[in-house]
Amino acid sequence: MTAVVAEIVAAVFGGSNIQVSGPTSAMTVVLVPVVHEHGVPGVLMVGMLAGIALVVLATAHVGRYVRYLPVPVIEGFTAGIAVVITLQQVPAALGVSDASGDKVWASATDAVQRFSAHPHLTPLVVSLAVAALMLIGGRWRPRVPSPSSA
Repeated sequence: MTAVVAEIVAAVFGGSNIQVSGPTSAMTVVLVPVVHEHGVPGVLMVGMLAGIALVVLATAHVGRYVRYLPVPVIEGFTAGIAVVITLQQVPAALGVSDASGDKVWASATDAVQRFSAHPHLTPLVVSLAVAALMLIGGRWRPRVPSPSSA
């Protein structure tokens, strides 16, 4: 909920057509396993550790060196986050709520195996419809905001 409210506030008061307010997607890769293993109190600890790291890095002026990171490193990091987020969504897209596995790959594989044994097509059809709408939404009605229209 915090991410949704923050994105709305950033969009309204940000002064830009395309507003990025923070690493919400990247944080899901970190926070979902933390909540799974340590519960909600673990998120507080991770948040405090991240805050300490940010203060230390800012004090050391590390931000000025980001421009020297090669573009393929940044693209690879972003693509890796996209793959992990996609794998995290596989159980929900297939309607499997009790997929097991410590890692996202194992959980996604288990979800596919459970879906194959007892397929329920409704969640899969809804997931594919949402994906199709996101992909063609910007071309179909360009004035209506779509995640992929940028």
